[in-house]
Amino acid sequence: MKNYLPKEVLWKKEHTGLNAPANIWFRNELKNELIKKIKFLCLRKEVNFINKKVLNNIMRDYFLKKDDHMMFLWKLYSLESWLLKWKF
Repeated sequence: MKNYLPKEVLWKKEHTGLNAPANIWFRNELKNELIKKIKFLCLRKEVNFINKKVLNNIMRDYFLKKDDHMMFLWKLYSLESWLLKWKF
C-alpha cells in the first residue's frame, strides 16, 4: 500500500482497523442463523464439552442485552460453519 497511502497513515502504530458489526447482525438478521448453527453444533456427538444449560443462559443474556457474549458465540458459530464446510 506504500504507493497509495501517505507515510503518516501507512506507518501509524495506533491504527486498529475496522470491526464488523457482529453484535448488530447476530441480534437481528443473523439471529436465526446463529441459533440454528449453535443448535446443530450441540447435536454433534463429538461435541460433548458444551454445557447446554449454561449455553442457553449465555444466549438468553446475549439476546436480552444483559451481557455481551458475542465473541464466544462467534467462536461456536464459526466452529459449526467450519465443520459443515469440511463435511465433518
